[in-house]
Amino acid sequence: MSKVAQAKKAGERQLLIWKAMHYEGHALRSLTDLFAPGHVMVDRYVTIDTMLAENRQQKAPFPSWRANIWKTTFSSPEPTGRLLKKPKFQAVSKIDENDMNVITGPTSLIVRKARFESQFHIKFNAAGSEVRNLKSGPKRSQFISPRPLSKLPKNSRALGDGDIYEYKGKRRLNPGQGEWAQAAFEDSTRSLFDGYRSIAKGGDPKKLSLAPAVFDTLGDIPIEMRNVCVDNKKRPKGCFAPDGKAGKPVRFRPVSCAGLVLKLLGINKSHIKISQALPSCTGDSATNGRSSDLLHEGCEQSWDKGRPSMSERLQTEAGQ
Repeated sequence: MSKVAQAKKAGERQLLIWKAMHYEGHALRSLTDLFAPGHVMVDRYVTIDTMLAENRQQKAPFPSWRANIWKTTFSSPEPTGRLLKKPKFQAVSKIDENDMNVITGPTSLIVRKARFESQFHIKFNAAGSEVRNLKSGPKRSQFISPRPLSKLPKNSRALGDGDIYEYKGKRRLNPGQGEWAQAAFEDSTRSLFDGYRSIAKGGDPKKLSLAPAVFDTLGDIPIEMRNVCVDNKKRPKGCFAPDGKAGKPVRFRPVSCAGLVLKLLGINKSHIKISQALPSCTGDSATNGRSSDLLHEGCEQSWDKGRPSMSERLQTEAGQ
């Protein structure tokens, strides 16, 4: 939106609009991740931060910009972090990729954590889950989206990172996911041009950047899920919000970032119980052993069961 604001004033208006679209394209790439259960359920922030520190890359362009975003906008980098009372959304400046050495070795704990988190990501994505957003479900919120929402499915099934329209023969495996993702693309891109028109008419860019209308696309992303499993077998163990007896559907549970989404949109959804939010799975069990927390144990179930404890694995490797 900052590039859009500059485009109103500058002679290089066309160039700045193209830059704004360039950044929008990068943002949309991240937006698609929010439709994948593996990305929603896995928190890799600490692991990535540790890798940056190990490689002395914390002051490189991207980590510096990312840290500045958290510092000026949110109370914490965690998914449950709150929006500050007076956030200052930072413009995207020049961002470079950081050159990092891969941390190797049989007892590299950070590699273990990264591996576990990668497996969480893969397994949740492969198993899929039922999802619902703020524009669907029994108590839909009103948004400015011009399309008739009745033409979009109320609930949908989400798979991860592969084809957003996944088929097995002629049977659709993830009905609704592609349609809602497309709606999110449209809403996000439309808000960019709507913002330009508003600024061109004298609107305040800072106020516009905090207007709920800019975040209309957040109403399209999955904010509640059920039957979230670490494998394709429908078992209560290793699943969050699994179906009840006789296949009776259970209540959807909010995702970990649901509270932040509601805050950004400035709406109150009392039926979404943030206290019952799904966990953010991490690779902590790779270094600390199995969790005693039943919520997080489901994250570890699929590969920790029956394996030696971490202390035993470390002793074995030390003797190699």
